[in-house]
Amino acid sequence: MQCTDPDCSRELAEADLAAGCCQECFEMLDPTVVLELRKSMGIETYSPPEIQIPEKQEAPISLPSFEQCPGCFVDLMTNDLSIWRKGLQCPYCQEPSPHQNDHSSLSSAETPSEQQSVPFILNSGSNSGTVFNLPVSQELGRNDFRQILVKPEYDQRRQFLSGEHFKIHFDAISQSVSIEDLGSLNGTFINGRKIVGPLPHPLTHSDVLNLHDLSFCLGSFSPPAIRVTHEPSGVVTEHPFSDIPLKLHFGRSNSEGGRESWFRMAQVEFSQSQDKLDQLETISRSHLYIELERQQNQFSLSVWNEVAKPPFEVQGMDEFTITTPEKVTQKFSSNESKSIIFTHGRNSFEVAYILDKSTT
Repeated sequence: MQCTDPDCSRELAEADLAAGCCQECFEMLDPTVVLELRKSMGIETYSPPEIQIPEKQEAPISLPSFEQCPGCFVDLMTNDLSIWRKGLQCPYCQEPSPHQNDHSSLSSAETPSEQQSVPFILNSGSNSGTVFNLPVSQELGRNDFRQILVKPEYDQRRQFLSGEHFKIHFDAISQSVSIEDLGSLNGTFINGRKIVGPLPHPLTHSDVLNLHDLSFCLGSFSPPAIRVTHEPSGVVTEHPFSDIPLKLHFGRSNSEGGRESWFRMAQVEFSQSQDKLDQLETISRSHLYIELERQQNQFSLSVWNEVAKPPFEVQGMDEFTITTPEKVTQKFSSNESKSIIFTHGRNSFEVAYILDKSTT
């Protein structure tokens, strides 16, 4: 089989498999590509024996939360800790509490990583587009995903997950997410590149997280948001929408020369069907662009096509066909949800302006 980079025609061989990337253009090999390459070469993938872990007879003992008073060095717990965190003095030595200036926002500032989760969108299998929350600062693996991916079709995919596969880190102040691989057998990948611990790697809304052939991307943390669905594959991406203009691209390649997140996930979903892969290839590397900008009680949506690319038909704006790089702009109320569909051949994208997350 050939390298997946459209600009590289190298026929992949054992050297590429061993290095994990094409030796001509250094494009990283997706997990599904590695699997197909192994099959074509007759190289079996090592599968460790399934180990049955006995159920714990007793619940693990968790340590109570505490903080040490800098005045008397007493470990403050339970009611004493509650008093301390409300900004009152230490009940033993009357040392002033460092929380006295922030007790009004204590519920959100208190150990941000505890009891917190991050929304992720599953883009694999029949449940593609489903949004679910994953806890931060916890070791996540095969058993955790049994509670999420409950359909029988996911049984085999879950087997490629390690018992302790990865961990999510979240910075509540910067609203940034990062991923740490915990030494998993089959690896954790961001945009096709294998990440290695112990340092967490940043994950943004334009990135793809792969656990073997399970694809995920970040969901929006709060409305309003822009939700884009590539309808043939069911792949969904979400993008926060604020006062900063948002630019999206419905082509194969991003500005850095890599693959756009929607295209990367659709490729993985269509990996078993050459007809569907050919369907994706009808979209050019640079193709359709849209830009959204919010202004008071309105937002404007501008669309334009790359020069000499096949046209897109538009429904939901004034119905027309995009054939030129000239921008077409229309304004909408920012107080109501809106859905617009862009169609090119057998590919279509729904762009939805979401006000209420409960509607997704």
